[in-house]
Amino acid sequence: MRPLSLKWKIQLWYAVMLAVLLVALSYGYYRSESRHRLDAFDDALDKMIHPIMNAVGRKGPRGGRGDRPPPGRPPFGFDPPSGRPGLEDQVSRSRLDDEASRKGVEGWEAVNFNDIQLEVRGPRGEDSDTLFESLEEKLGDYGFYAIVWNSASLGVVASSSLAPEIEPPPIPQGGYWKRTRDNRYREIAHRTPRDIVFVGFDLQGLHKELAALRGRIMGGAFGIWLLGVAVGWLFVSRALKHLQVIERSAERIANGELSERIPEPTGGKSAELVQLTDELNRTYAQLESLFDKQVRFTADASHELRTPLTALNANLALALEPGRSPTEVDGILKSSKRSSERLNRIIGDLLDLSRYDSGRHKLGCDSLALDPLIEGLAEELQAYVIEKGSTLVTELNGGNVFCDPFRIEQVITNLVNNALQHNPEPIMIALRTRQESEFSVIEVVDNGIGIQPENLDKLFDRFFQEDSSHQKKGKHYNIGLGLSICQAIVAAHSGTLTVASNPGRETIFTIRLPKERPSTTNPRLGEAVPA
Repeated sequence: MRPLSLKWKIQLWYAVMLAVLLVALSYGYYRSESRHRLDAFDDALDKMIHPIMNAVGRKGPRGGRGDRPPPGRPPFGFDPPSGRPGLEDQVSRSRLDDEASRKGVEGWEAVNFNDIQLEVRGPRGEDSDTLFESLEEKLGDYGFYAIVWNSASLGVVASSSLAPEIEPPPIPQGGYWKRTRDNRYREIAHRTPRDIVFVGFDLQGLHKELAALRGRIMGGAFGIWLLGVAVGWLFVSRALKHLQVIERSAERIANGELSERIPEPTGGKSAELVQLTDELNRTYAQLESLFDKQVRFTADASHELRTPLTALNANLALALEPGRSPTEVDGILKSSKRSSERLNRIIGDLLDLSRYDSGRHKLGCDSLALDPLIEGLAEELQAYVIEKGSTLVTELNGGNVFCDPFRIEQVITNLVNNALQHNPEPIMIALRTRQESEFSVIEVVDNGIGIQPENLDKLFDRFFQEDSSHQKKGKHYNIGLGLSICQAIVAAHSGTLTVASNPGRETIFTIRLPKERPSTTNPRLGEAVPA
């Protein structure tokens, strides 16, 4: 199964998070709105109770019904009992104060319920029957009903036509009580010394409104989610568009178009994509350079191997011709031997380079004093340099170096030998040492003909040779791999090999080697492995 793309993963995470956020906000809004609407029912019911009590009082006095509560006592305050069956919500508070009672006695109470403006008349207005008819006419869609019981006898004093047949709720004297019955009816009651006033609404209409509200909220949330997902898709697509460009460029490079490069991001640039583009282009440039070097190396190696092989085959063919004298055959065999030695040397150098390139040629490195190493090597090379008519001197300044001494001697010997072979006239060669912050420096300096500026960048390329180095110098045959091997050995030590030349005056090969074992261990700096 093919894995999801990065674009789809980001989009799915974004869509899920947006959905969770919208669900949470929608649920919170719905809960708040449903609570608000239920509170509106409770507020309307509260405001209707006292005018209903006053209207019921027009039926005539019954044991001091019209008396006001004693001064200084809240008319409906009480401590609610606990564990009373059938009660869903019971609150200890005073709902009507003296001012509210005075307003009811003097004339009217204004009630605003769901944009329905009601004017409920008191004792000088309509009686309870007329009041109930008026309220049921205006609030019939909400299933309004009311019942008034006598507090002492619990007999019905007055009731609306829609009132259910229920028993009076067990309310303590001066108590306030409310509940939701059967998840459909919202009911509130007050008890005074004379009456129990009970009012309620059928919540079916509220449930329908809330169902419609749920539908609107869900529809709106889904629409916002779709819009958010669409906008998110556009932004994600725009942000990741450059990855598709990188993918197409990488595919073309994989198909052999090594000169292909990734274009710079356009539009809304991001630092990560710009950096990724730069790094990939740098990597592709290095790969192209390495591939070109490999192609040139293969061609040069084939050319270098073809010459001695052709000479060897020609000599063998001559030796096999009939009628050759022993003297001629001896000369042919000596020439064949030289071709064979050249082949053997080329193959040996190529094997050395392949080991260094692959990291299989480990080094036996140790920390040692630099000056004794150079002094000992100079003594060994002195006779050879004098034989060539040249001079070898040393300028040593102490210090330590972390290296494989045999391999570093190989590098210095090769550089000294190159200086002798490339200069037809006697020269002076100097071996100098000095110290830098983290490196020990070895310089091989000669005052010969030097290196042309245009050849400095190519000097360490494999099989590269200046014109004079193609010629046979005594028993030495230059094939253009010596400096490449030197550079590979120094790189294996985590060091560098560079060259600077002033033609006709001075040429300096500079070797920089670490004083101590590098903190990032080079895997090649281990025990020496036989070549």
